[in-house]
Amino acid sequence: MLPGLDGLELLAERRAAGDRTPVVLLTAHDDDRLRERGATVGAQAFLIKPFAYFELLACVDRLIDSGTGDG
Repeated sequence: MLPGLDGLELLAERRAAGDRTPVVLLTAHDDDRLRERGATVGAQAFLIKPFAYFELLACVDRLIDSGTGDG
């Protein structure tokens, strides 16, 4: 949790400002609506806690390999 702002709101603000940095959402909530909202605001990947370290590394590797975003 972020104080005063959730991660999806922050991501929406960054996207509105033109930031295309790839984002992996990490959450404890396995909720289809949350996944849909994350995709809508521009998250490239979504991991549910707890997750194995290798899963996060695999997500990051896929984002790097795909060239997603312009940083």
